[in-house]
Amino acid sequence: MLAVSPAASHKEEKSKPPAESASPWPEGHPALQLYPPGETVPLAAERKNSRGFSPAFVPSSVGNGLAWIKQMGGSSTEVAQAAAATVQGVYVAGSADGSFNGNTHVGNNDFIVAKVNPNNAVLWTRQYGSPAQDYATGVATYSVTSPHSIYVGGYSAGSMDGNPKVGSAFDGVLMKLDEYGNQQWVRQLNSTNNASDQIFAVATDKLGNVYAAGNTIGTLSGQTPQGLADMFLAKYNPSGVLQWVRQVGTAKNDYARGVAADSEGNIYLAGHSFGSLGGPNQNPSLLTSDMVLIKYDTNGNLVWKRQMGTTTSESVSGVATSRQLNGAIAIYVVGYTSAAYDGQSHSGGTDIFMTQFDKLGNKLWSRQKGTAGNDYPNGLASDGGANLYVAGRTDYDMDTNTPETSRNVFLMKYSAGGVWLFHKQLGSINLLNPMMMDDEGFGVAADINDNVYVAGGTFGEFTNPVTVNGGNDKSDLLVVKYTVGCQDTFTANQCSIGYGWGDPHMVTFDRLSYDFQGAGEFILTKSATGGSFEVQARMEPWYNGASVTVMRAVATRVGADRVGFYQNSTPFVKVNGAGVTLGNGELVPLPGGGRLYRKDAWTYVVYYPGEDRMIVTDVSGSYMNVDFSLSLARMGTLQGLLGNFNGNASDDFRLRNGTSLGSFLTFAQLYTGTNSLASSWRVTTAESLFDYALNMTTSSFTLEDFPLMPVTTASLSPEEREAAEAVCREAGVESFFLLDSCILDVAVTGDHAFAQGAVLAQNRESQSGGGHLPPPVVGPQTIYFAHFNETVGEEWSPGSLSMTPKGEKIFLGEYGEQEAALHLSRLPEHTQITVSFDLLILQGWDGDGPYGPNLWGFTVDGKEVFESTFSNTNSTQSYPKPGSRHGSGAESVNALGYPSGDSLYKMKFTFEHTARDLSLNFYAKGLSGLTGESWGLDGVEVQVR
Repeated sequence: MLAVSPAASHKEEKSKPPAESASPWPEGHPALQLYPPGETVPLAAERKNSRGFSPAFVPSSVGNGLAWIKQMGGSSTEVAQAAAATVQGVYVAGSADGSFNGNTHVGNNDFIVAKVNPNNAVLWTRQYGSPAQDYATGVATYSVTSPHSIYVGGYSAGSMDGNPKVGSAFDGVLMKLDEYGNQQWVRQLNSTNNASDQIFAVATDKLGNVYAAGNTIGTLSGQTPQGLADMFLAKYNPSGVLQWVRQVGTAKNDYARGVAADSEGNIYLAGHSFGSLGGPNQNPSLLTSDMVLIKYDTNGNLVWKRQMGTTTSESVSGVATSRQLNGAIAIYVVGYTSAAYDGQSHSGGTDIFMTQFDKLGNKLWSRQKGTAGNDYPNGLASDGGANLYVAGRTDYDMDTNTPETSRNVFLMKYSAGGVWLFHKQLGSINLLNPMMMDDEGFGVAADINDNVYVAGGTFGEFTNPVTVNGGNDKSDLLVVKYTVGCQDTFTANQCSIGYGWGDPHMVTFDRLSYDFQGAGEFILTKSATGGSFEVQARMEPWYNGASVTVMRAVATRVGADRVGFYQNSTPFVKVNGAGVTLGNGELVPLPGGGRLYRKDAWTYVVYYPGEDRMIVTDVSGSYMNVDFSLSLARMGTLQGLLGNFNGNASDDFRLRNGTSLGSFLTFAQLYTGTNSLASSWRVTTAESLFDYALNMTTSSFTLEDFPLMPVTTASLSPEEREAAEAVCREAGVESFFLLDSCILDVAVTGDHAFAQGAVLAQNRESQSGGGHLPPPVVGPQTIYFAHFNETVGEEWSPGSLSMTPKGEKIFLGEYGEQEAALHLSRLPEHTQITVSFDLLILQGWDGDGPYGPNLWGFTVDGKEVFESTFSNTNSTQSYPKPGSRHGSGAESVNALGYPSGDSLYKMKFTFEHTARDLSLNFYAKGLSGLTGESWGLDGVEVQVR
């Protein structure tokens, strides 16, 4: 296994034999408060076969990486006991027996609190205490209002912030801070007989009330003591006013270790009991404990109690809740056991267990996992319902199931259904004192952006240069950030972005930018390897116009579910055909995996199972922007309008059958015929993910002849361009490639919301790119297009129009051996030109045959660029290569209705060119006359780069 820092890049054998699995933390430390004296968990045998230094995080699945490690401390003991996360970062709370990060040391052990942002910057630290012992053990946040509120719970043997104190026993302490670290109030909870009271966990509900859970051996707030140590639950309002206290227990010892509130305002108290608290103890004759879960309503009324266990001890470490999309409440309890728990298999030593309950108290499932050694979970977190994270310590290598020479931090991930997804293991070294390099994770927190934070302590070193305690046998505070999905911010070597915005403008995953104005429903991206991942977009003409479309609906498959977003529809979101309404900031898990998050009034985020993310933005009710962050594990597995994501932009444009269209497309390649990009990726009825109104299908939105011609800024008048540019620049659009697109959108539609959409795309580029992504490769600009539906412009000489016998096509021609010339002037600055057109070879061309050769070609500024023979008879032709069968390479053969034959070729030529004028001369040689052999042109397009 790899070490974390350069200083730890080698291995050394330890001379000290491995210790038993007792906690390495100092006496009196909260990590040792699991049992009172005389009631301890049996310890496993000593670990043998020392293998050297502890491991670093070793990825168990592609793309799941360690983001950073923050180690903080000095010559004293510092450790974090709990963590809570918001989008601003992570708050960790713990204790220190000296000055922490420049703060004033108050007494013996003090509360310490730190805020670290997602980029590993410490925003602030605080230290609070009394002259006596003070331990912070829990932290919770309330982020619905601003500024956010932070609550820190713990216990003190002294007087905190002037609160009354009688005796030397511990009192429960609850403290409120704002997001800037300013203390708002402190409350001290003590029993009437001055017995010991300790808070071990805190939680907030949706209204901002805060709950503190812990233990007492006295009488709290008029409650009735039940025996030895009792559990208690206390509710405070946001102003710190005590609402009620509940004390519960048996004649034996009962310990609270976790508290959580659900979305309905109920509270769950989790712990373990040596008696029969929520059911019979599984081994009442011995000193063993069972898992206990108790539900209260918001007024403190007992709803139900549950107890589970084995004939050995089970200890609880945490509890978490989530709300499913259908409104169901899930409650999860984590702890450890030294036996086979609830029908699971015992791996050896101490194992981790997890159990899920519903809101009625029904057990849904249990899981047990561990090594042959001792694995202790200390914290549990939910990311909003789709995944669960467990943090703790282990003395075995979780990959090889062999002993380690020190205790390591671990992080485990489970799905909401109890499927184990991965584990990560992290260990330090200590070159100054190789005897001391134990590490432990005590708290874990997950935010809505798939950042997972583990907080704890280390006796070793993770940083280089070393910033730790210098081998003095004292611990440092440890915070680890782990990313388990693509982020809104830049994730180098992990994820790539692609998006569509505006009218719409596409940026592929390989960073190629182009416009797509097809009308109908199309596949933006999908798995090419049989996976379920797929995203479709419905594009409709802008208010029945003839030039541009916008995205009005987006549908995707998330695991086993269909999720659709429909503009100007109520509700805006549908899951499996049923409307879903989410409040701003609400996150819900999807039935088949993944999550759906409403970021604000206009923005939704889809979290796919795994690492992929999609952001759908309703831009002022006018159109939609769609942004993707996809794992690099997707490379080479995708297809659709956003490219194949193989790192090579030159082959991004492919049809479903794998045919490459090249790196830059003409109008014809984009939209015309069955071999166009639009036709290839148009959604069929069978594969549609959309929901439809009565009697409507995907074909109801299909317009195969849209658009009629390309629209670019080159077609704008100077006045139109100037006015649109002013709107875009005033909105804040600065990026060159986005500015040109913004100008086009605003000018063509007259809607200033497109400038807002351009700013959103610009911010997305900046945020996701982090200044590291190169700008997208912008395709050529169309400066001329002629479809010859009605008239011929003066730029052609000579110019006349004809209609095919079936009346389906009007084109330029017919021509015989005469030349057709196109002259364009005042071209924008460029270095390259692409000319594309439909070449109609009409009647009895004989190619290389006895009545030939029949040649067709063209010149650029008087220089020959192309000349070849073509045939509509049985004779061969030299296009696309000498000796080719007649009609080879044609888009269609004998489809236009000419009695002696016809063929239509899609031609495209790219050549270097810098002059400001362009002259193209098209010609034919060896023809017998218009009635026998002729030709014509259609869809002539000139693009510059």
